[in-house]
Amino acid sequence: MSHPVTLQATPPAKAARVQISRKFESSCLSLWCVTQRKLRERLVLDTFGPRQPSESKVHSWIERQGWMANVPDAAEVMKDWKPPQSIQAPTDSQSIRRMSRRQCWKGLQLMDREGKGLRVVTSRPFARGEVICDFTAG
Repeated sequence: MSHPVTLQATPPAKAARVQISRKFESSCLSLWCVTQRKLRERLVLDTFGPRQPSESKVHSWIERQGWMANVPDAAEVMKDWKPPQSIQAPTDSQSIRRMSRRQCWKGLQLMDREGKGLRVVTSRPFARGEVICDFTAG
């Protein structure tokens, strides 16, 4: 409580750790460092959003943060990267057929454009390869 783990905080000095617990001061430091590293990994993952970045892009971003210790490894961060659940595309053909019949496509809206008629606009980001809609010119 007296030395909270944050993204930019420095670990408590040895004297402060010894004051808290002489016997477990090195374990406390290790736990503090691991916790800060995980916080930083979460920040990196949250920064890049729905599209998977390249490892070099992640590495460059991490370097720009100026962290000197408890720095997450870009390759390790890339292994943990997953797109947000909100943009997971339906991948089974039954779901796609159901959406086609109902013409219920999440993330697409029809809007009236003055003098030009209706247009389709998106209301959320789409993942590469995600089925957006079924269009048939009539």
